[in-house]
Amino acid sequence: MTTIRQFSIYDMYKFNNVNLDILTETYSTDFYGKYKAIWGEYCVSAENSSGMIEGYVLGMIRCINYQNCGIYRLTLLGFFYL
Repeated sequence: MTTIRQFSIYDMYKFNNVNLDILTETYSTDFYGKYKAIWGEYCVSAENSSGMIEGYVLGMIRCINYQNCGIYRLTLLGFFYL
């Protein structure tokens, strides 16, 4: 059974089996740490019952039109990646 949970910074030590694909890029720990710090609520990982990471998603909100960002404009989240 697969459980989807919040991505932890310690998951970087466990997702090597996911990144073995030749087309998947693996970045430095600095990249994953900064990404988790800025967009942490949009980062999730899928873990099986034995504790192995089966997949992960690093998401973000990017607002193209600053006038139509809604709540993200009010909290300035859309401002970081204009």
